[in-house]
Amino acid sequence: MNLLNKIKTECDLIIRVADARNPKTLFSFPTTKKTLIVFNKMDLLTTEELEKLRKKYKNAIFTSTRTRKGKGNLLHKIIAFANMEDRLVRVGVVGYPNVGKSSLINMMRGTRSAKVSATPGETRGVQWLKIKNNIMMYDTPGVITVKHLSLIHISEPTRPY
Repeated sequence: MNLLNKIKTECDLIIRVADARNPKTLFSFPTTKKTLIVFNKMDLLTTEELEKLRKKYKNAIFTSTRTRKGKGNLLHKIIAFANMEDRLVRVGVVGYPNVGKSSLINMMRGTRSAKVSATPGETRGVQWLKIKNNIMMYDTPGVITVKHLSLIHISEPTRPY
């Protein structure tokens, strides 16, 4: 079973992470499971750029793992989902390389448990990390499939980190 099918099968909630500087990095992940869209690195956008993105993606959550902005909003939504389920909830985190999946998990945990790097491909394996008593997050490598390569063009960021 490939990684994407494993996530669809084993996870109750899917978080699709994209780089706010390049919305084309929003990973297409068709599923019947509850899904949250998270744009990370919001601190690297101008106020104008951020407002434009917020208008286009009204239901998305905007975070900055560097400044920890948006953590409360995301955590609140995950906890609310877990409380509705009233059991251990498994959360899959998917996205292209270097959008901040592992950094997002570390922010949610409050500790550096998932390895992060500016170099794509730092996360090689998969691991379950406990966020709360009833919430586990699945740290996965960045996913690029042949199908998706033709759909997006990952360009250099408009501004350096």
